[in-house]
Amino acid sequence: MTGHVVLQDGTTFTGYGFGHSGTTAGRLVFHTGVVGYQEIITNPAYHGLLVVMTYPLIGNVGVVPDASESASVQAAGLIVKQQSPAFSNWQAREDLPAFMRRHNLIGLQGIDTRALVTHLRDQGEMGAVLSTESDELDRLRDQARQASTTQDGALARVTTSDTAILEPTGSVRAEITLLDLGITGSLLERLRQQGCRVRRLPASAPVSKILEHTPQAVILAGGPEDRPGLQRVARQVGQLPPDIPVLGIGSGFLVVALMHGAHVVSMRCGHHGLNQPVKITPTDTAAITIQDHSLSIDPDTVASDRMEVTHTNLNDNTIEGIRSLGRSCTEAIHYVPDHVGEWAVNWLEHHASKN
Repeated sequence: MTGHVVLQDGTTFTGYGFGHSGTTAGRLVFHTGVVGYQEIITNPAYHGLLVVMTYPLIGNVGVVPDASESASVQAAGLIVKQQSPAFSNWQAREDLPAFMRRHNLIGLQGIDTRALVTHLRDQGEMGAVLSTESDELDRLRDQARQASTTQDGALARVTTSDTAILEPTGSVRAEITLLDLGITGSLLERLRQQGCRVRRLPASAPVSKILEHTPQAVILAGGPEDRPGLQRVARQVGQLPPDIPVLGIGSGFLVVALMHGAHVVSMRCGHHGLNQPVKITPTDTAAITIQDHSLSIDPDTVASDRMEVTHTNLNDNTIEGIRSLGRSCTEAIHYVPDHVGEWAVNWLEHHASKN
């Protein structure tokens, strides 16, 4: 089954389809991780995106029942150099193509992914159409030119629909209210493992609902980069009392930045991978981080009397972390740190000791 990926600038790559058959469109991003394809395509941060894997062999460990980051596939399409015809993993229960067929995820293999990624690095991320059912390239090019490059509206589709209380796996160390911006299952589980009782709310929850159970802290975590949706959340969270600790993780970083007047800008090529080096200014240390974002904040809009930059990407100097100077308990980082549960609880206990 022949398939094509056609970019907005008309560049076309032809290969072979796998998984579900059909046509889909969205912004095309590349991921540099060697492992984690199942987690990537089920991560709400990739909702509606076409993902190119730079590692050449994908699918060789199959699909593990408990490894997905959400209940369904979030990506719109998956493009790889070679899809492994067999898998070897004692935990796996099915192969990747079968999983993709069950979740209607379209795949393309057999193309030169190095050439495609090099093109994106040179020209920047752009919209594209992926089709395994049509060879009408002129029509696909017309569709590609109209493909959306935003994730507008995605937040409402990935957030929880109701309130839930998630109990810790052990004794309670912290009472957290979490605004679900498209949080991953692994982040939720790590918070529970560190003793957080998490009250999970939809992203649209009003301030009265956020404060209803007097949380020790509010965490904003997720998800897709839905600019209008994140703006709305920023307006809500900005109404919280200044003594409530607020911690932003992932797209929660953008919410905190917007709260303090920063402008969100599109990156030429986003950070999607497992190997992003970040300098942590307060401790003069560095970390290798997992990132999945194509938006950042304009450094010229970071008001020095309102925000302090705490984390910087060592590849391109992109701002990856900020601290509020007006709200003494508000911080945000643009990635999920290692041992995030322990890190979040230590952050909360640190601020509790200061208040």
